This record gives sequence, C-alpha cells and structure tokens, in this order.
Amino acid sequence: MADKNKITDAVVDTPPANHQVVSADELKDVKIQPQVLREVILALQANLHHSNANTKRRGEVRGGGRKPWRQKGTGRARVGSIRSPLWRSGGITFGPLKTKNYQQSITSAVRRQALLGALRIKLQAGKVSTMNLNSSAVKTKAVAAQLSGTLTSASALVVVSDPLQARPLRNIAGIQVVTANRLNTLDIISARQIIFVNNAYTDLKTKLGI
Repeated sequence: MADKNKITDAVVDTPPANHQVVSADELKDVKIQPQVLREVILALQANLHHSNANTKRRGEVRGGGRKPWRQKGTGRARVGSIRSPLWRSGGITFGPLKTKNYQQSITSAVRRQALLGALRIKLQAGKVSTMNLNSSAVKTKAVAAQLSGTLTSASALVVVSDPLQARPLRNIAGIQVVTANRLNTLDIISARQIIFVNNAYTDLKTKLGI
C-alpha cells in the first residue's frame, strides 16, 4: 500500500483467509436480459442529471413593454417588443430550463431483474467477493490494512450493511462505498471489483428474495 491510503493495481497472490470469491452458481437460474439492463442503466444515469443551466424566455427578460415603433408607415418590419428572440438581448427560443425534469421511473420488478442480471455478469467474471472486517477497526489506516490483501484493482466497490461501517472506508483512494439496501445496477456494472463486507451480501440476498 502506498502513502495516503492509496491502493495500487498490484494483483494479490495470497488473499486473506477471510476473503472468499462468490461462486456464479448462486445465480445460475437468473436470465441476463441486455435490453432490460440498458433501459435501467439509462434511467439511473438520467436520474443523476440535475438541471442547472437556465435561459430566459421573452416574457422573463426585463424591458420590452413598449412597442418600438408603430405598426405601419415606417417601412420597417413590424415588431411588438425589443425582447423578441430575433433581437439582440432578447429572449431565448428553446434554450435549457432549470425546471426541466430528467427523472425516469423504474418499476420494482424491472429494477430487481436488472440488478440480478448485472450481479450475475460480475459473478461470472469472478469480480465479486466477501470478507469480514474487524468491527473494532474505526480508523482508516486500520481498515485499509485489512483491505490491502483483498483488492486486486485500483478502484473497487465496497458494499456494507451498516452506514457506520462506511465512515473509515470513504477516505481510502479508489474506494466507492455503498450500503446493501442502496446498491443499484449502475453501481454493479461500473465496478471493476465488488467486495461485500460482513453481512452485506446476506442483506442483499434478503432484499432480492434469493
């Protein structure tokens, strides 16, 4: 392990005794449906989109209450407001709005099906494992020392059962921490390695009903 609790890419030849790779046979009856995975992943990515950009329509731009010139007799084109989108400093047509909602709904059945399919893909690749962390270790350095023999990649997803277990893990570079009840398909697909800590894998199976 490098300084500042940074995990290297070195593959560990002798994993700890409490580390165990989860067999793919546990989800052998799960059918992987690429179309369902795609729909759920796109929906989860859309739900992460927040509308920050904003432009003003012609009714929101200050000024323009008086008609610039009379309708007829000037030889110029008719216009009703200087805040028309055709004018400089006027309103914006079809610009982005901060009120736009990108959220997409996902049914619980489709969410569960996609989560099981993504988990099976990682199980078949041998990227899912379980291990026990010493519950008395509350310092980042102590927890990083326990994980150093388990990590086979510079980045990993660590799944915990208790949010309190996530505190010392958040300060380790390359580690993403999530609780078992908030784990989603996008987290699983994006992870290079998934480690379930203590009772997290049991909690996930209980949640999914397997």
